[in-house]
This record gives sequence, structure tokens and C-alpha cells, in this order.
Amino acid sequence: MRSPHLLRPGLVAALFLGAAGPAAAQGPALTVDLTHAAVGTWADYAVTVGAGPQASTMTARWAFLARDAATNTLELTVDGPAAASPQLGGKVVTRMVLAHDPVGMTRPFRQLVMQIGDREPLDIPLDLPGLPAQKFQNPDPRKMIAHETITVAGGTFPTHHYRDVLPDSTVDSWLSDDVHPLGVVKIVSTPKPDIPGPGGRPLPPVTMELAGHGRDARPAITRPARPFHLGKK
Repeated sequence: MRSPHLLRPGLVAALFLGAAGPAAAQGPALTVDLTHAAVGTWADYAVTVGAGPQASTMTARWAFLARDAATNTLELTVDGPAAASPQLGGKVVTRMVLAHDPVGMTRPFRQLVMQIGDREPLDIPLDLPGLPAQKFQNPDPRKMIAHETITVAGGTFPTHHYRDVLPDSTVDSWLSDDVHPLGVVKIVSTPKPDIPGPGGRPLPPVTMELAGHGRDARPAITRPARPFHLGKK
């Protein structure tokens, strides 16, 4: 299996769990290997936050929209109960223009555009206070614990199973070269007991599973973005 790039948990908390928890919360790690991904590929995921009767769900689509000599462009669309909050209001689309090879870069983003519901898309300043700093790195081969073939709603795949032990949780990731654009088949984030999360509440477990994938991605953000001004809607 090739070495995909690892997207550290902060961005997932900010984008994936956006409304479900603030950027300070740790979320599951994601892989990005755009070198070998075809433009137009997409992958849909079912995401469950929490467990039992208190669990909430959302859907997420990662779409690989464009590549040029300097950048790669991805869109993340999240929708469903776990994506809703008074602050965000429901469906959120985030377009990320990344450096061509973000590995090791302290500032891998070239542009961030966010659209909430049917509102105008906003061009988010990359120096916006509170926006989490991100870093891409290759997975540590010492954290691969098994070669496993697993079945999820999106199909059956041979995977490499990685386990990453973080200060507040353990993240198990099943990765495959056959799933573009991210390489992710399944991720399970298991919080350590009694670790406080947003608002002092315990961190919830998070499960993300591939629900489907294809090669005909289309942009979800179709209108020009206007500049974002802090304190203005």
C-alpha cells in the first residue's frame, strides 16, 4: 500500500464534526493521497457521533474537483442531525484548495470557502483567529497493526489497519488504495475514559464508514464566494 498523507485530527473536528464540536475537540484522522487519485472521484461516508440513544448521525461526501501544477481542490459536504447547530444551521460545504504536496507544510491551505445551507459562499481568511493550524504527514508504518479485509456498506476492501494513540483517544483507521480520494474505508475514534470534551462533557466516540464511491464528482459550491468579515453575516 502506498503511503498516503495523514490529515491530523484538528481539521476533522473543525470541518467533519463542525457543528458537533469545536475545533479544539479531537476527531478521527483521515488520509489524503491525491497523487494517485483521479480528478472527479468522490466518496460518501456515514458518520455516527456518540453511542446508544444519544448518538447522532450525519453524511459526508469528499469530492476531488481539480488538480493543477500547484494545487489540489477538494470539497467536503456534511449534512444530517450531527451537522446541525444554532451556529451553523445544518448542511455545510467546505472547499479546500491545498498545496500540490502538503506534506510537512505548516500552511498547506491556499484557499478555504464555506457555504452554510443556501447562504452565500464565504472566502474564509487563512489567518482567521481560531482556525486550527494543520499539518500533513505520512502514516507511521510502526502504527500499522494488521492487513485486514473488511466489509462496509460501500463494499469489501483489503485494507491496512493503523492504530494511533492520542492523548485523549485511540483512533483505528482502515485504509485502502482502492478508495479515492481519501483512501479511507473506516475510522473509529474511541475516547479515553473521563477525558473532558467541548463544554466539559465527555468526548463522544466517532465512527465513519464508507457508504459509496464513484468518479463523477460535481462542485457543490457553484456561486462566487464573497469575502468573509469577522462579526458580519
